[in-house]
Amino acid sequence: MNQSNHEITLQPQWFAHLPSLLGINGSPLLPAFDIDQISATVAIREMQQAGILEAGGKVKAALAKPLQTIAQAKACCRLKMLCEGDLIEYQVFWIDKNSEPAALKRGEDGFVLSATADSHSLLELVAEYTGIGTFAVIPPLGAMSKAEAVVFAGCHDLIRKTMFLSMGGSATESAFTIEQLQQHISQLNLGSSSLCWAIQALLPEPVTPDQNQIQQALRLFENKGYITASGAGYVAEEGLLFLCRRMLLFNSLIKVDAMRVAGSSIEAASFTSIQCGLRDNVLIEVTDDKVSFNGLSGQQLMLTLQKFLTDPETVKIGKTQTSEELCECGKPFAADAKFCKFCGKPRPAGETEETPRFCSKCGAALKPGKTFCTKCGNKAV
Repeated sequence: MNQSNHEITLQPQWFAHLPSLLGINGSPLLPAFDIDQISATVAIREMQQAGILEAGGKVKAALAKPLQTIAQAKACCRLKMLCEGDLIEYQVFWIDKNSEPAALKRGEDGFVLSATADSHSLLELVAEYTGIGTFAVIPPLGAMSKAEAVVFAGCHDLIRKTMFLSMGGSATESAFTIEQLQQHISQLNLGSSSLCWAIQALLPEPVTPDQNQIQQALRLFENKGYITASGAGYVAEEGLLFLCRRMLLFNSLIKVDAMRVAGSSIEAASFTSIQCGLRDNVLIEVTDDKVSFNGLSGQQLMLTLQKFLTDPETVKIGKTQTSEELCECGKPFAADAKFCKFCGKPRPAGETEETPRFCSKCGAALKPGKTFCTKCGNKAV
């Protein structure tokens, strides 16, 4: 049996028994499921029948290493993608940066174990679904509180609904009332075509803004020019109408959750990418108590996914980022990056980093410390 190329299907109820079967302490990142637990005796019998355990109850040698990686993982990343009614779920685990990662992919009858994680094949699959030709047209909307983000998503959903009605021949104004907004954001059965649903799925726990929070959020959006009070409700202005037009249809949704053990705690990062039509991606990211929205190109999305699925140290631990490590939009710069992968703004030069200079005559880069251009001899300004 080839350990580096072996695949086998695992059932959710078996994961809780892996540490004891391997004789190790389990990681807090060990996959957990809200299912009826089974006894160790039943788990051993089922795993023997599946070819995972030997007759004596010992894990087969070819599977011991990848199962131990999952049971003792110090870092993991889970990607869920919903596209054209299909759900793809993939999770990769690392014990440390130099260890061989293992992966789980949801199948029809459980989770398929890959003894060597093949994240590149997954990225190719994502690229086939989403493409890489989209552009970051949707502007950064800035950070909002969780309650404000839910209210904004509710406004967005309601205005998109009026646009669909207009396309169907039912002439209607792009407006809504507070009662309609409250009713919409409190619904529990919103589908994947709802921006409210996408945000609630990203939050650690559901957020239902109260009357005061809704009114405060609406005043904020009115000040930003997204809406205007009109009679008993609100009318959408061009800023919100533009976003609704660019995000009229949701083609695919990608949700990424990455976690890393930091002593007795767990550091985590989560974001959702929504592909809107064939043109735009919007990135929704949760950091502490804030939610941010940014346009994202297809290429930037693939680079971000690659980073999370192949680098166990993507989620930073115990490091306070300085102003030089954070872009104006609030997102961290990638290591050695000269521009922000989220909004495209250039990275400011650090105190010890000289700002690049160019020759005013031929355009060539001027070498540090030189008072003239080494290419054409022109004096540096």
